[in-house]
Formats: sequence, structure tokens, C-alpha cells
Amino acid sequence: MIGRNAAVAEIGSNHHPMTGAFAFAAWLGVHAVLLTTVRAKMEAFFEWAWDYFGSVHVSPVLDRPSVDWAPEKPSTP
Repeated sequence: MIGRNAAVAEIGSNHHPMTGAFAFAAWLGVHAVLLTTVRAKMEAFFEWAWDYFGSVHVSPVLDRPSVDWAPEKPSTP
């Protein structure tokens, strides 16, 4: 998965390339099938739908830690 409606996949034994919204849907389908329980599948579906159709779009990638996230250095006497 690359992003919203964007993914790259290879299908079949001959590794046929697939891109775009179809590859994105295939990614969702494969991950849904790999979930073990019906409850987990339903929770994932609702979470994915909420994230997909929600109006807030944030980047999940942090390229550098912020000052608040840096661990404190122990003080030396």
C-alpha cells in the first residue's frame, strides 16, 4: 500500500502487476482475510471505513522525533 487509493501488487503465479484503486482494494481484502475472527474483521472494516471516509487526513510517517518525544537524559551529580 502506498496511500489512499494507491497500491502496487503482483497477482498470480506469473506476477502480473496491478496498481491503483484495484491494488488498494486487493491489499484490504488480503489483510481482512488474514484476520482470524469475525469480530477482528468487523472492527478492522469499521476502522478502515472511518479512516477512509473521515475528513482528517494525517501522515502516519514521522521523519524526525519532536522535542517532547526525546527521552530525558539522566542527571549526573
